[in-house]
Amino acid sequence: MPVMPNPVRCLLPAAAGVLVLLLAGCATTPPPIQPAFNLVVDPAYAGASIQVDLVGVNASEVARWRTKSVNDYFSPGDPFRATAERKSFLMGPDGEDAPVLAANDPIWQRWQRRDVSFIVVLADLPGYMEDREGAIDSRRLIVPLGGDRWDRARPSTITLEISPTGVSSIPAPVRGDS
Repeated sequence: MPVMPNPVRCLLPAAAGVLVLLLAGCATTPPPIQPAFNLVVDPAYAGASIQVDLVGVNASEVARWRTKSVNDYFSPGDPFRATAERKSFLMGPDGEDAPVLAANDPIWQRWQRRDVSFIVVLADLPGYMEDREGAIDSRRLIVPLGGDRWDRARPSTITLEISPTGVSSIPAPVRGDS
């Protein structure tokens, strides 16, 4: 006599497959952020001119920017600076007081075409500073744009504070720049 298949036995693999698909959908990475950036200079730099560049870099470039000499970058004729997809701000007596990179600035379109996933902030602060790699050089801040690097309240605006201790962001990402 032929054995009839057990309906539970047939449905179990199908249910497991649907469950796997549903859980995979929950694990998707949030889209990247595209915030406005406000730049604020500490009163300690009153009267000083400070150059700040926001450079869009993709995942394949970030390691080079982490080790790039900030002193060389701001030297005349530096090839990194000459070819960088950047937005530059001059703050202080000769420049803007409260510069903003708007979330709808045309630079974002150029950065999106290049699959930019980090903004490297470089500040040319007054006085001599020794070059260091990565975050040890306080004149450099690498801001990740990956949606998974920020808490659930994804920022629409990030304030970049330029102070004698370096560049910092408010809010800060919940995961670092690597």
